[in-house]
Amino acid sequence: MRASGSIRFGGISFDPVRGVVLAANGSETALRAKTLALLGLLLESAGRVVSSDEILDRIWGDVTVTPDSVTQCIGELRRAFGPGGAELLKTLPRRGYVLTAAPDAPPSAPALMEIATPEVEIIDRSADRVLIAASMPTVAVLRPRWLGPDPEEPWLTEGIAHDITEILTRFREPVVISSNSSRLIGVEGDNFSEAAQKLSARYLVTSVLRCSGERLRLSIGLEDTSSGARLWSDSVNLRREELFDFQDEAASRIAHALVPQIAAAELRCSLRRPPEHLGAYHLLLRAREMIARLDRESFTEAGRLLEHALGIDAGYGNLHGAYAGWLTLRMFQGWSNDWAGDKALMEKTAKIALRLDPDNARTLSLFGHSRTIMERDYTSSETLLNQAFALAPNDVETLSWTVPTLSYTGQTEEAIRRAQRALSLSPLDPFRFRHEHFLSIALFSGDQFSDAADWGLRCHERNPNYTSNLRVTIAALVAAGSKDKATLLANQLMIMQPNLRASESAGRMPFCIEAKKQVYKNGLIQAGIPE
Repeated sequence: MRASGSIRFGGISFDPVRGVVLAANGSETALRAKTLALLGLLLESAGRVVSSDEILDRIWGDVTVTPDSVTQCIGELRRAFGPGGAELLKTLPRRGYVLTAAPDAPPSAPALMEIATPEVEIIDRSADRVLIAASMPTVAVLRPRWLGPDPEEPWLTEGIAHDITEILTRFREPVVISSNSSRLIGVEGDNFSEAAQKLSARYLVTSVLRCSGERLRLSIGLEDTSSGARLWSDSVNLRREELFDFQDEAASRIAHALVPQIAAAELRCSLRRPPEHLGAYHLLLRAREMIARLDRESFTEAGRLLEHALGIDAGYGNLHGAYAGWLTLRMFQGWSNDWAGDKALMEKTAKIALRLDPDNARTLSLFGHSRTIMERDYTSSETLLNQAFALAPNDVETLSWTVPTLSYTGQTEEAIRRAQRALSLSPLDPFRFRHEHFLSIALFSGDQFSDAADWGLRCHERNPNYTSNLRVTIAALVAAGSKDKATLLANQLMIMQPNLRASESAGRMPFCIEAKKQVYKNGLIQAGIPE
C-alpha cells in the first residue's frame, strides 16, 4: 500500500517515509541510508548532470571514501528501478550521472496525524540533510584571499573558512559544501562563476584578509552566483593577539548574518511561484515568514503550508521541528481550539523530528522548552537543553530556547547572559522579537522589572501581535510602578484575547518560585485583566 507523500517519476514510486522504491514491475526495494540520500539528491537535481565529486561532497561530506562507493549506490538504484533502470539513471562518461525523469507534481498533503512515523531506525546520520523533492540552496565558504605586505599564513585563512563552515552546518539548512572541498578552490578577481560551478554552489561566501604586522582586517561578502549580485557584506578589525578569542565570535556572527540573507533570497524566488509548485524547503521558508507576522490569518495559512510540505517530504527533520514550533506558538498565542490535541500533536511531531535528526540542537532545545512549559518536567527539560547547548553553544535559536527554563528555575544570571548573547548574534533574525521577549522573562525572574518592561516594550514595538510578550510586559510594568502603561497594553491584549483570565494565565507560567507567579498574576489583575 502506498504511503501518503510518495513521489512518482518515470513509472517509479518512491516512499520517502519508509525509504522504499516500488518499480513499474511491482518489485519493492528498501534502500540503504546512503542510497536513499543519493536518490534524494538526484530527484532534487532531475535533468541535471550530477558529478561524482558533488555526490561525494553532498552525501559523504568530510568522510573520505572512494568513487566505488558512488558506483555501488548507483547500481543499487538501477536495480531498484527494475527493467529500464540504466535508461532512467544514465551515466555520462567523465561527467557524472543524470536522472532523466523529473518527479510528478507532489500529492496533496495529508493531515500530520496521518503521516507515518519512519519504521526503520536511522543508523547512518551523515546524509540526513539531503531533502527529497526539494531544492535546498547550496553554499560554499571560500578561503579568504590574502592581501598585505606580510607573507600569507595558510593556517589563518583556512581556519577562518573552516570555522564559518562548521557553524553553518549546525543550522541544517542551507546545504554547506565541506571545507575540505571549498578550500581547494581559488578565485581570480571577482570571477565567481567557475568556483560556483566546480562546487555546485549557488551561494559563495567570499572574503579578503588584509594583514599588516599585528593588524588584521577581514572583509566578507555573500555572492548569489545565479544573478551575480552581492547580497551582504561586512568587515571586522582586530589585532593578532585577539585572533583566537575572536575567531569563534566572528565566525558565529558572520554565520548568523549569512543564513537570513540566503533565506531571504530564496524566499523572494519562491514568491514568484504558486505554493503547489514549491518543494518542502521553499514552503518552509514561506511559512516561517508568515509565522513571524503573528497575525492570525497569516499564521493559519503558515500551518497549512507546513502540512503541505510534510506531505511532500515527511522525512525532513527541520520541517517537523518547525511544525512543532508552530503548534506551540498557536497554543500560547491563545489561538488553539483544542489545547490537549495540539499538545499531543506537538509532542508527536517533535519526537519524529528528533528520530530523523537526533543531533539537531534546535529541535532538542524546543522539545526541552516544551517539557518545561507544558509538563513542568524540569529534569527532562534540563537534560534536553544541556544536550542542545553542548551541540551548538553559539546557535541563536538554541541559546534562546534555553532561556525561559533557566529563568523559571531561578538561574537568572545565566538566562540573562544567554539571552543577551542570542540578541548580539541575531541583528537580522525575523524572530528577534522572540529573543527580546525571552530576555524580558529572564529579567522579570531576576526582579529587574524596569529592564524587563523595557525589553518587553521593544518586543512589542517590533511585533505588537505577540500576546505571550504582552502578558509578561504588563506584569513587569505594574511591578516597576508604571500601571498606566500596563493598563493601555492590557486593553490591547483583551481585544486580542477577550477570554483571557489572569488566574488561568498565571497557572500556565512555570515559575518554580510561587512568589514570582503571584507577582505575574497580580500585575495582570491590577492592569485590568479579569481574575
